[in-house]
Amino acid sequence: MKIGIAAGHSDHPDNDGHRQYEFNCCETVEHSIALLLKDSAIDVCQPMNGPGDIYAMPNDEALNEKVKYFNAAKVDLAIELHLDRFPGGVADHSMAIHWPGNSDHRGYQAAHQITDQLNNTFPWPTRGAVDTKILGRDLAFLRDTKMPAVIVEAGFMDNPKHRAVMDTPAFPVLYAVAVFQGIMRWIEIEA
Repeated sequence: MKIGIAAGHSDHPDNDGHRQYEFNCCETVEHSIALLLKDSAIDVCQPMNGPGDIYAMPNDEALNEKVKYFNAAKVDLAIELHLDRFPGGVADHSMAIHWPGNSDHRGYQAAHQITDQLNNTFPWPTRGAVDTKILGRDLAFLRDTKMPAVIVEAGFMDNPKHRAVMDTPAFPVLYAVAVFQGIMRWIEIEA
């Protein structure tokens, strides 16, 4: 089993403050998940190990390169980590988004297992496994990967309740462990 894991966006100088905050947090989470997976004898692919410095590219370029890298590596599951924003800071949930067209129900199953763990970890509700048709969005990371893929949104960085938790040193660890546990449950189902 081989898992592709990546922080959302990139570390490009054109990022606004929110995207930079999100990238910094999610890159930490990415590394923690990779270590947990490797300690469990699971192969891991990360963009930082790919060709060139993917995270130094502008966001759209980095996204395309992540997709190409995961497709070429033939990972069994690709995950991109995010923190979300919503005007007014009123959104109050986490979710895992999947693309129903690229992997039958395997992407849904991975998203479902991850959101179960997020729901057990954070003090806010989860929307569960959400497909892109319900969101009305066409997300390239999900659409263009050739394997089950999930975008994880752990919470909303503009919601004061979420941000208070995100600003703690424990948050990246909690986020990483929740996603790791969801991945491991998905692997058990796939076996």
